[in-house]
Amino acid sequence: GLVQVAHASSTVGVTYLTSDGESFEVKPGEELNQAVVFKEPMLRWALPNGTDDEGPSDLFYLLLLLDPDAPQPYVKKEGNAVRHWAVSNIPSESLEHGEFGIERGWADNLYFAPRPPKGTGPHRYIFKLYEQPKANLFFGLPIDHV
Repeated sequence: GLVQVAHASSTVGVTYLTSDGESFEVKPGEELNQAVVFKEPMLRWALPNGTDDEGPSDLFYLLLLLDPDAPQPYVKKEGNAVRHWAVSNIPSESLEHGEFGIERGWADNLYFAPRPPKGTGPHRYIFKLYEQPKANLFFGLPIDHV
């Protein structure tokens, strides 16, 4: 199975390129508009304690971007989340320097820019990183739930 490697206390740096080509680094809890999040971001991970550049180089990772605040009918049942992005087979060397983008893995579902339905208020968007048990896993995830 998958092993979650980025815990709730992990630091994740998220940078979007705006439509005018400027870099926009997201601060925790910051509200973003659709003009900023239209394209997939670059990510920087502070890896968990005990993980460093000397670790195994044959590890691969799965990244998920989730919206846990999506209301029904966007999720089939309460407690589920809408998946906005899934990238598998991210090689460990992409994480060695803490930065990677979509070109380093396989998009199991393409980036779906966050845009909460009108009247649902602000939504939280959560990035999760999992260590895969082996390389070349293709999850074929259905788009309507996680």
